Amino acid sequence: MRKLLVPLLLVVFTLVACNSEEVYEGVPYKDKEVIEIIFYRNWQAPGLLGFNRVRAVSSLRHTQRINDYETMVTLITIINKTKETNAFDVLLRNSDYDIILKFDDDTTKIMHLAVNDEGEKGLLVDNSEPANAFRIQVEDNMKIREVIEGRNN
Repeated sequence: MRKLLVPLLLVVFTLVACNSEEVYEGVPYKDKEVIEIIFYRNWQAPGLLGFNRVRAVSSLRHTQRINDYETMVTLITIINKTKETNAFDVLLRNSDYDIILKFDDDTTKIMHLAVNDEGEKGLLVDNSEPANAFRIQVEDNMKIREVIEGRNN
């Protein structure tokens, strides 16, 4: 009996250790789960604007990867609260950030973000066909700025 007890305890401890891993949940967005949000800082110099959309040089832009649950919930909540607008023509060429939402099914969604100055509304463009623009309220724009600036320090 004693010979069986030690192997049995080892099996139990192994099972407990294997099951104690934190199960990662994505953040719901429409019918998918967001597992990571990537911010690509766009170049603002007139001669470099065209390179913001060139995949080969996108790795040279400043990149932030956000995958902690609480921050993703904050950002997705803000995205879901935005109000549709039609003022996005310039943003498609000159946004502050490109945002990529990565989903648990290995698909992505690209959006463009203008955070604007402090105290101003932001602008988010969903890059789907047809493209739609959304206004980000001042307080939510400030939260986005805090996330971005907090991670740059």
